[in-house]
Amino acid sequence: MSINELTEPDQSQSGDEMDKSTASDYSSICSLQRALCTLGFRCHINGQLDSETELALTDFQSNVQLPISGQPDLATLDALKRLRHAWEGKDYLD
Repeated sequence: MSINELTEPDQSQSGDEMDKSTASDYSSICSLQRALCTLGFRCHINGQLDSETELALTDFQSNVQLPISGQPDLATLDALKRLRHAWEGKDYLD
């Protein structure tokens, strides 16, 4: 998953499909932010890959010894998925 897949809808899609894609992107980013927050990497859950989220990603990547990019790259998403038991369904601090 690239940063563009999360933030930019596919321009070849129709209007309705773009709306669904945008909603899906928002939901995916919020899920990423919730996971990071629950694991103790603070960021606002706002559906945007903003500087605060990038900092939380950088801190997470450093903590799990991944290459630091500040982006939700495949290695980072895989690491979050492997830690799902630690964050899924749990409360987070916003």
